[in-house]
Amino acid sequence: SSGMYYAQLVEDNYDTPLAHYSQKQKQRLKRFNHVQFGTCFFSQSSSALKPHEKKSKTESVTTVLKFNNAASKQCKPKLLAAGLEIANQTKSILISAEVFDRPDIDIQALSDYLQPWQSVTIVINYRRFYDWIISYNNELYKGGTIIESLYDELNSERKMQEYEMSHTYEVMHRYKQVFDNVTIVNMHDTKNLTEGFYCDAMPDAKTTCENVKKSNDVTSNPSKHLEYMVLLNEAKRRGYIKRTPKSKEYKVALEKVQKHQEETLKL
Repeated sequence: SSGMYYAQLVEDNYDTPLAHYSQKQKQRLKRFNHVQFGTCFFSQSSSALKPHEKKSKTESVTTVLKFNNAASKQCKPKLLAAGLEIANQTKSILISAEVFDRPDIDIQALSDYLQPWQSVTIVINYRRFYDWIISYNNELYKGGTIIESLYDELNSERKMQEYEMSHTYEVMHRYKQVFDNVTIVNMHDTKNLTEGFYCDAMPDAKTTCENVKKSNDVTSNPSKHLEYMVLLNEAKRRGYIKRTPKSKEYKVALEKVQKHQEETLKL
């Protein structure tokens, strides 16, 4: 939602790395967001940043830029450079991405990168664990990832440990080891998550907060019915189909499964 309120954020002396990309550059990317900033801080990409070693802001970003290519193809070094330009302009920076909850994010490297800003606030959303798991799996399916059924996931000790590492308590614990100011926003305590973020959690965003309240914007990411994808994934697991989830053939097969279930079988 930062793009929607960008003009107000600028009035509050905030800026975002995304805003420094041209519209043409954004159009060349399928999913352009701050995930492509966050992936630059995967642990293998920032291994050269030694914990607690003080660096100038130029040295810090140069080290991350040098090693980020090993982390993820999603990493966009220009976003890191844009962040430093925001620092040079003595503006506050807003970065939001779900990828920051991953256990392999090098939080100390992120802290080193953020050295130009005297005060850093980490905002973490809380969602009830089992409610969050359903949403998390929904996102995986929408992204074309083949996983086991949710029932099997919940009965896997290994998978449950992985889930717990990305849920609020563990994420909060990791960030509190490095940052002094970590704020939790309880999604169940606010009717409007956008307002809760800009008005309660985000420092010095008065103009943005007032605009959010006037707009009555309710940010949502509705779940999709994924039963047909589950059926198709099971067919792939059994060897009936061999295409990967992101292929065009997979999408065609998905449409055929849905049509067969709804129009032929009337289910």
